[in-house]
Amino acid sequence: MRKRRRTIPELIEGAGGPAAIVRALDNAISVEAVYKWPKIGIPDRHWPVLIPMALSDAEEMMAANIKARNQEYTQPSQ
Repeated sequence: MRKRRRTIPELIEGAGGPAAIVRALDNAISVEAVYKWPKIGIPDRHWPVLIPMALSDAEEMMAANIKARNQEYTQPSQ
């Protein structure tokens, strides 16, 4: 059984919240920028830091970004 993919707000929460993400990114972005992610998606340049923080993977990040951008997600073939 496959676990449910989380939304961007859930991934942000799982990573410890916006302030924790900003700290982990060495203040390279603002908290306000993180608050925009649910609408614009998580920039892929931040995934290497965010994936382990949120206990996630690239597939979940991609699916969350696609959902946030109101695009259609097609499961990669196995």
